[in-house]
Amino acid sequence: MITLTTVSYLHEADMLRMKLESTGIKTFIPDQNTTSVQPFYSNAIGGIRIQIDESDLSRARELLKDELPQAAKGMFECPECKSDSVRYEKVSKLFAFLTLFLIGIPLLWFKRQCKCEACGHKWKEK
Repeated sequence: MITLTTVSYLHEADMLRMKLESTGIKTFIPDQNTTSVQPFYSNAIGGIRIQIDESDLSRARELLKDELPQAAKGMFECPECKSDSVRYEKVSKLFAFLTLFLIGIPLLWFKRQCKCEACGHKWKEK
């Protein structure tokens, strides 16, 4: 399963799931139980993920091209697959400790790499 998109509210996830399943695309919402018990956890876990089989990805994107939430201005978008599920690669704790030990301050302001959760593409932010 691959994450197609994330939404903030459970009813949005259910609407997208119903539309996809009406065309034969199997969906899975792994965060459904968590957010139904505690709705405020949605933001804490990064949104409610809607997952589909990887073979159905292009068909699902075409079907939902007008309904998928677009990356807001200032948010990241993968240059390869245009997915908005992008995160920073974490700075190594060893690197931070060594710079703190050798220089006296941790060098954490280096440009970090971005990684797309959907396709795995990595790049440095401009």
